Amino acid sequence: MKILHITTSLQGGAGIAAKRHCEAMRKAGINASLIALFGNGDFTITTKYQKAALKRKSRGKILHKLNRLLVKRVAWHWADSDYDITYLPEVQNADIIYIHWVNDFLGYKAIKKLLSLYKPVIWYMHDMWPITGGCHYSFDCKGYESLCRHCPQMKIARFLASWQLQKKIKEWRHYSNFYLAAPSQWLCDCIRNSSLFKGHKVYCCPNVIDTTLFCPSDKFIARKKLGLPTDKRLILFSAMGIRNPYKGAEYLLKAISHLNNDNYEFVVIGKAGKQNFPPQLASKLHIIGFVSETVKLVQLYNAADVLVITSIAENFPNVVIESMSCGIPAVGFATGGIKDQIHHKENGYLVVPRDVNGIIQGIDWVLEKADYKELSLKARQYVENHCSYNAVLKNHQQILNLQQL
Repeated sequence: MKILHITTSLQGGAGIAAKRHCEAMRKAGINASLIALFGNGDFTITTKYQKAALKRKSRGKILHKLNRLLVKRVAWHWADSDYDITYLPEVQNADIIYIHWVNDFLGYKAIKKLLSLYKPVIWYMHDMWPITGGCHYSFDCKGYESLCRHCPQMKIARFLASWQLQKKIKEWRHYSNFYLAAPSQWLCDCIRNSSLFKGHKVYCCPNVIDTTLFCPSDKFIARKKLGLPTDKRLILFSAMGIRNPYKGAEYLLKAISHLNNDNYEFVVIGKAGKQNFPPQLASKLHIIGFVSETVKLVQLYNAADVLVITSIAENFPNVVIESMSCGIPAVGFATGGIKDQIHHKENGYLVVPRDVNGIIQGIDWVLEKADYKELSLKARQYVENHCSYNAVLKNHQQILNLQQL
């Protein structure tokens, strides 16, 4: 059996997740490969794209500029790119095709051409875009359950949302070889309720992680290697999306500003500087910057005492399972797939979304009141049982059996 994964880039949460699924399948003995439009290394055939000169079919300069503006301001996406990849040997020889995050790569026609090969095509969704008129997260809006009329995220050209969703329905809905998958129960429920895929088979398959790499190690040694204090309780969070409205940075900043404990300090991963934080926190901040090396990332998790995530819209964030795999419990808003990952007061602490006091209480509970050793053990056990490479066949078994139908 030959499995092909397709994604736009190896960067970002969706790209990392796609690569890990491919790698886990390979380690399980499955002939799996991955195509990425942008990337390099063993998992991509990017150079073949460059040599094959795949043509980008723009929907027009005006719409392309509008798309860039929408992506930047409200994370709303217009499918303005179509690369025909059906002639590539990797596509022709595949028995099952997984589509991951393919914005700016595969549009309506390209996906329809894949479906026209009549092989099982599984769209493994990393956000809501495939089922909406263009937004990556709809928040409280249920427009995707009908036809996305009067999109609340669009301030101009609101008709585009309904137009794009109807275009998706026209091109994709009636293919019986189109299957849907997502890592979280929340997104699976959204898919089942969507006007586009209502009635289609939906599979829930958690993201996977190599637990032999992301594993607990000595906290004191990790801190010494990173130059972090060994006599403080360290609270870790990511600032990669500090200006992204989905990431809830405002709630994080309010929470850490009101933590009344001199023993708490903060480790920040991502593109942020001290100017992004309240001045009174300057002496407590340890800003690491962007981290791409797995070894250093694992050291950072092990150096921390707790991870905090205040996203108000998330699917199944890698950062949570990476932290928990290292035995570091997480405190986060009970939204999206975070509810699947964090089990309240069992392996971490869940908070009502946008509740700043709840984040403060959660941090204090994990660090001051809980049986921390037991909490860490349960965090690690959750990942081993549900998200380890060893669990990949269990998670994907029903999908892999589609070839026999």
